[in-house]
Amino acid sequence: EALTRPELTAADAEEIQEGLDSVLASANAAPLSVEEIFELLERCVSGGEVAAAVYLAETLEARHEASPPKELVERIFQGMKTLLRPSAHAAAPKLAGPWLKAPAGRYGTLNPRKALGRLFERLAPLRRDPQDAAARMAEVNEALERLSHSLLPVLLSHEQACRCRRRGPLAALIASVASEQGLKVSPALAQAIFQHMESEGLLEVKGRDVALLSDQSVKAKVVSTSPLQSLYT
Repeated sequence: EALTRPELTAADAEEIQEGLDSVLASANAAPLSVEEIFELLERCVSGGEVAAAVYLAETLEARHEASPPKELVERIFQGMKTLLRPSAHAAAPKLAGPWLKAPAGRYGTLNPRKALGRLFERLAPLRRDPQDAAARMAEVNEALERLSHSLLPVLLSHEQACRCRRRGPLAALIASVASEQGLKVSPALAQAIFQHMESEGLLEVKGRDVALLSDQSVKAKVVSTSPLQSLYT
């Protein structure tokens, strides 16, 4: 069975285009209300007009600069989430607007899917409760600190790690050394541990070179360490 993509009728496209033109004109005149813009956005989403829907969502964002209220963020997200499915995109968009013009210094039009992705990347953190986000970040930092402090003695006794002077190889050695001790660490986590060590001043950085601090320097900086085995569970 052939996949049916959404498509605006000629009448709907003409009516929505008039609304979009009003939004564009309102930059220098009385702005349309939030409800009027949302009505246009919902109709663009129903017709699979990704670029136009993103433009309207960004217009609502711009009214509140970088801090739109959570209620507005949630409403935009719920209104736009249908477009996360590629099958909800129109095969041949009919609406015209600024998104059809090449940005200054670039050739070609903007990619509406990339613009949609960037929109959701901005909305995602704004949907979270700030207190919950802060608590999660504190937990992550605490876990990274425990891992860093517990891995340091092992790294300092590892000849290759002590000789290493490059960021990438040293981060890879963090994962390797942890694995030798029975603790599986992904490359992404190893990189996060490396960055945490660097931010805590547990690494000596000289230009592009980086190295583990001497044992005495580490003891002065690390208040206490937990055996690596204590982190297995």
